Amino acid sequence: MLLAARSTSTRTGKPLLTFKQIAAALDVGSEQAAQGRYRRKVGNLNSSDSGADGTP
Repeated sequence: MLLAARSTSTRTGKPLLTFKQIAAALDVGSEQAAQGRYRRKVGNLNSSDSGADGTP
């Protein structure tokens, strides 16, 4: 859902939601906390796609 929230709008060319809006929705304290969560989740998705999670 974080990836979808940050995907680029075809109409405006900007992300659908700002990190401020994401922080409010996730009930985290700051935009930086939302960015950190996003980066951790994106990193996890990328590493599992590459097989780094131990799956063949």
